[in-house]
Amino acid sequence: MKKLMTMTRQFRDDENGAAMVEYTILLGIITVAVIATII
Repeated sequence: MKKLMTMTRQFRDDENGAAMVEYTILLGIITVAVIATII
């Protein structure tokens, strides 16, 4: 998890950081939805 947060910070400082953060958030939402569906 720490590694993911570090990568997110690095991408945020980059030009394409905004898009990368959006994709990361979207991936998190999808992951939660899949886990909720399985449970």
